[in-house]
Amino acid sequence: MEGQGFNATLYLGKQRLGTVIDDASGGPVMFNLSPEDRSALDEYVQSLPDITCTFNDPDTGKPATLKPSADWFVSNLVNRTDKLKQIKKILKKPTMLVVLEKGEVFKIEYTREVDAKTLTDYQKTYPDHFVFNGLTDD
Repeated sequence: MEGQGFNATLYLGKQRLGTVIDDASGGPVMFNLSPEDRSALDEYVQSLPDITCTFNDPDTGKPATLKPSADWFVSNLVNRTDKLKQIKKILKKPTMLVVLEKGEVFKIEYTREVDAKTLTDYQKTYPDHFVFNGLTDD
């Protein structure tokens, strides 16, 4: 197939809404939701701000923007969930520091356990980095 697909169950809080499938064929994500839930999802996604692209619009010379879609939104949720699982796995090792810099996640291994002083020192040195250590899933 053309990429990595997924099968996922979509929830709103604890309420199961249905399933979504990306079969990695290059086609759209398939939604198995009630008409009401699909409509609510589409309405919510339309209320989101435009997506700013990493490339410029040739007509304006400014960063291009796209309207979000339900496909994009659900794929983004799946990707973020996968990234969270990866980060949690890394953080099981007490000598690891995980940070976000310019949209990229980096892991840093120390020779000793990462403690509050290590976190404070790191954040003083790199105030523009986001540190995942000590955060909840929320």
